[in-house]
Amino acid sequence: MKRHIRVYAFFIAIALFPYLWGCQTIGAPANADLNQYSVKLHLKDYTPQLKPERYEFYRDKKICMSNIRNEAQNTTHFFYFSKDNQVRYELSNKGNSPMQMVSSFLWYAYQKAFESAGIETVHRCEAGMPEFWIAIGSLDDEEVRFKTHILKNAEAIYEKELDVIMKSVRDRHPSALNARAYEMIDLSVIAMLDDPGIKEILLRVE
Repeated sequence: MKRHIRVYAFFIAIALFPYLWGCQTIGAPANADLNQYSVKLHLKDYTPQLKPERYEFYRDKKICMSNIRNEAQNTTHFFYFSKDNQVRYELSNKGNSPMQMVSSFLWYAYQKAFESAGIETVHRCEAGMPEFWIAIGSLDDEEVRFKTHILKNAEAIYEKELDVIMKSVRDRHPSALNARAYEMIDLSVIAMLDDPGIKEILLRVE
């Protein structure tokens, strides 16, 4: 009988080993189910941290952000993930609201960030207005690669590939991951605003 108990205990230990080992290595909350561990990002909770005084020269400028395309193969339509694929980021406008597509969430988040720098950002383009098309090429919680295309009067006048890289994740607490995700949005818009070519276009007097 004791031998049977020892055999059962051995097989139970083998079955539980991957789960127990994973809980020790991911650094996620101890009660997290690693197969379902998710971080929820809400547009309502995103407050851009751009410094308006740094971009005073952009005040009262206006752009049309006509489209953001998510072409990243390491995402789905509705989620993106940590570099190690052990954390899923869920996007929505606020708690208990329907999930948003990655492209939609980023459009409204980028709009918030641009406007915090004093740039009015609209969806419908007017004649002569710089028109932004942004294509996301890769996205996880440590890096976003994207290409910005700028048109004017339906004619392409500039494009630039940009890459924002964050430090490796150290703190897996959801609040820390939230803060990192919102910071990445800030840094993405800062990369565009600090690009000399984009700056020249936005400040050009015609």
